[in-house]
Amino acid sequence: MRRDSAGCGRGLVLSVEKAVDKLLRDLRVGLYSIVVLDLLVRRGSLYGYAIRRYLEEAAPGIAPSESTIYDVLKRLEKLGLLESYWARGPAGTMRKYYRTRPGVEEVLYKLVMQLRQLLGNIICDVGGRDNENG
Repeated sequence: MRRDSAGCGRGLVLSVEKAVDKLLRDLRVGLYSIVVLDLLVRRGSLYGYAIRRYLEEAAPGIAPSESTIYDVLKRLEKLGLLESYWARGPAGTMRKYYRTRPGVEEVLYKLVMQLRQLLGNIICDVGGRDNENG
């Protein structure tokens, strides 16, 4: 594959493996954001560890790390989709809880519809290529 003159003939800045890892991580964070929003809409207020536990039960072996969950929660809070507050947890210790803000259901609905359309287009496109190649 040739590079144009703007590329100055340099190779990839990242190795292939690092580039793939970074892109997959970004994709997972986006998907986790949708799943976390859905979980909080359905279950109400939860703290980070409880969110991770629900995700582990729903998808054993592919649940995000605690740090990823907290990154997702911070991102959603910064976007104004979640708010946090401190309260005593089941064991009596103070925990930071997260809950959705008004209007999140509409955001979630639109995200899911867009994701379905995007995935449908990707699957049709990839499936079409497979059929063309035999």
